[in-house]
Amino acid sequence: MMMKKALQAGFSAMLFAAIAPAQAGIGDLFAHSALYATGTYSKPSENGLSFGNVVDANTYTHVFVKPNYEFDYGLGAVYRLPQTQTHLFFDYDHYNNDKSESAENVTGLGFVGAATAKVMHRNHASAFGFSHLLFTKSLWSLHVSSFFEWDRFRREFSETVEDGIRLTEDKVRGYGPGFGALLHVQPFARCPNFGLFSGITAAWLYAHNDYRQFCGAAGNKIEMLQISENTRSVFTKLKINFGVNYTGYLEVDGRNKLKMEVALGMRYMNAINVFKNGNTFFNEAGTNHALNTGRPEDFGRMGPYLQFQIGGAQS
Repeated sequence: MMMKKALQAGFSAMLFAAIAPAQAGIGDLFAHSALYATGTYSKPSENGLSFGNVVDANTYTHVFVKPNYEFDYGLGAVYRLPQTQTHLFFDYDHYNNDKSESAENVTGLGFVGAATAKVMHRNHASAFGFSHLLFTKSLWSLHVSSFFEWDRFRREFSETVEDGIRLTEDKVRGYGPGFGALLHVQPFARCPNFGLFSGITAAWLYAHNDYRQFCGAAGNKIEMLQISENTRSVFTKLKINFGVNYTGYLEVDGRNKLKMEVALGMRYMNAINVFKNGNTFFNEAGTNHALNTGRPEDFGRMGPYLQFQIGGAQS
């Protein structure tokens, strides 16, 4: 009996010794981790795409698909390395924007009449990296970051003028390194929960580009169908954001707290020369000249955003 009790006591001690560090490790993981969600309200920064012109008393007025604002979202996670000022992070940004326009008596695609056009923008970006508190002085601090980013851009521009039809499609898939800096200021010494921030990131992405254009007429044969070879390029993506934030703590029990952050800001993003075949120049079928795909074009977004972050007290 004594031996049995001794074995039970020894087994219980070993089990506790194995479980206690695991529980402490899990608790430490949650204490240093945080999740965030972002609501965005942005529009493409381009000037719109023209789908023809209206002639009135010898005056030509172009008609455009004008950019509009759309709601969208982003998600992310942060983990602070214990006993350091370094954070690991993952960020995902989702953006879809569709806009249509129509007009009467439009001249375009070799026809005159009622016209309709639609532009579809897609941009999905993911980044994984780390940020580090470089230094703190009085009420302000500077964070630097390094990351690896994956990006997908897509733009479809469809036009119809009477019997004329044209569809132009650009697809870009890129990946590469990036760097950033974020300045945070606490302007009110007696209210350190409130702060101001301003940051910038730059990424250099190696991209695969696909361009496709179809032109035709309703009821007639296809006039032009082309698919360019899958080409490669390198482009730069810049992002600037600034705004205000609030940080607070919520006590869960006598020992643990949750850290909550709310940020309201503005964001500007621009991918320079990302669309290598940006313009939708009209190319007549059957002519002996090289295809005119126009100059490269940027793609950008601008607008406000609201971000909520919640995590452990040491996140």
